[in-house]
Amino acid sequence: GGVACVVCGDLNSCPGSGTEALALGGRIAASHPEWAEGASFRNLASRSEREADFFSKLSQEEIAATRRAFAHLAGGDMGAGIEASAVQRAFSPGGGGGDAAAACLAEFAPEGPSIGYAQFFSLFKALKQSVFQVEPASFGGILVKLCDFILSMEPCRATPPPTEGGIELSHSLELRSACEGAEVTFCAGGKSDSVDVIFYDRGFSQAIPFPFFGKEELTREGGLPTQGFPSDHTSLVCDLLL
Repeated sequence: GGVACVVCGDLNSCPGSGTEALALGGRIAASHPEWAEGASFRNLASRSEREADFFSKLSQEEIAATRRAFAHLAGGDMGAGIEASAVQRAFSPGGGGGDAAAACLAEFAPEGPSIGYAQFFSLFKALKQSVFQVEPASFGGILVKLCDFILSMEPCRATPPPTEGGIELSHSLELRSACEGAEVTFCAGGKSDSVDVIFYDRGFSQAIPFPFFGKEELTREGGLPTQGFPSDHTSLVCDLLL
């Protein structure tokens, strides 16, 4: 017989992410929006910058709203470009994001007549980072108003931007998740996500996971670590049957 495969780790990626799609689906396309969303990571030069980026990055719901806003302006084509003037209008003082968005635009104004999704996403990310430093709880309301304003605008597709660095990746492993349903595996700094995984291939007949800890239990003392949980991550445990 063949060799059974198990993949375990903290992937810093939530359920439904491109990372999970690659692991469980065997492929991720060059056009997947996460290539554009991760483009700014290359500009982080230190561990402190990476940690600040992690804690102030957009949530899955916020990313979905940003994708919808861009897709509307681009006529449904995430790989297209949109007119920079439309973005400047949305982020102006009279736009949906108010003073916070206008201040963000002043610092990160788009260059050139059109922008792609990577630059569009970086504006939303920069907006959250600036708001996060002042009043973290207010970003949700700003984002809703900004996206509603954009969705009221006419589509403004422009010349497609240069390729934004995506490549197609694939593998031949047939992986399955041993721990589907784990609501939270990381909880610290006011942030909680399910980012840890155990994947196994068809060399195993069954996976029996140990019961997961719930979000309420993990956040009872504000976050991890605590006296009962010595790490900011919980352990995932399962029995794999050959």
